[in-house]
Amino acid sequence: MQPGTGMKLFQSMVATISRSPKLFVHENDYEVIVVDNGSSPPVDRGLVQSYGKQFDS
Repeated sequence: MQPGTGMKLFQSMVATISRSPKLFVHENDYEVIVVDNGSSPPVDRGLVQSYGKQFDS
């Protein structure tokens, strides 16, 4: 995977979950835990948590 690809995938996933009315998903219905396995660049914890309380890294 190219550098930064993981964060792009993460941002795409977040957009799909949080903005799709067809999924009928409320922010309290799920939790997302992001695990960084030594990626370069590393996952930005602040960016992950900026998506809401259900996101943690």
